[in-house]
Amino acid sequence: MANPPQNPVPKGNWRLTLRNLHRDFGFFAVGLTVIYALSGLAVNHIGQWDPSFSHFERLITVEQPLPAEEAAAVAAVKSELGIETEPLDVFTTNSTLVRYDIAVPGKSVHVRPDRDEIEVTEAGKDGSTVYPLGGALPEKDWDAAITALHRIGIGEEPTKVERVTIPVRDIDIIFDGRNLTVQDYKTGYDVYDVGQKPRFFLRTANWLHLNRGKAAWTYISDA
Repeated sequence: MANPPQNPVPKGNWRLTLRNLHRDFGFFAVGLTVIYALSGLAVNHIGQWDPSFSHFERLITVEQPLPAEEAAAVAAVKSELGIETEPLDVFTTNSTLVRYDIAVPGKSVHVRPDRDEIEVTEAGKDGSTVYPLGGALPEKDWDAAITALHRIGIGEEPTKVERVTIPVRDIDIIFDGRNLTVQDYKTGYDVYDVGQKPRFFLRTANWLHLNRGKAAWTYISDA
């Protein structure tokens, strides 16, 4: 069934034009209200979280050696983490890690200050338990071992304390909003991946709310 013919809108019909403008302005005003309301809630709790970015930090352990050449090593790390962008800068230094292997009755304890962790393996049991180290250790080996044991509730004196030094190549790979710190042990390496990602929608809303764009947004927010 054909639709009945509609009368054409006469030219110069300002009432219809104003009605459409009123509708569109209403949608715009409601949209700004929602943006400023959500952004206001987010910014109001800036002491508890970053309203514009989410931060991440993780440790990746890879059990295979890195190439000796810096560019090839960086390419291997990028491939392992699935990163396609080029870094802004790369720094390579050499250092020495200090770890402690401690024997107590029925347990072996491995203290790793570089990872801020204490790993405990009990005799006759599969697997191990990892505890946070909880801060710096004394310089003397025996004192460091006793301090580490006390922090995880082990009161027995160790029967053996061995200080292990590991030469390490440190590679810092700097990206925009992301830093990789690589510790190369020759036989494998650790990657400390630290960075931030913009929060969906909220970053743009906060950009408007905090008037970080142009000065005109100050008057729009006042309105």
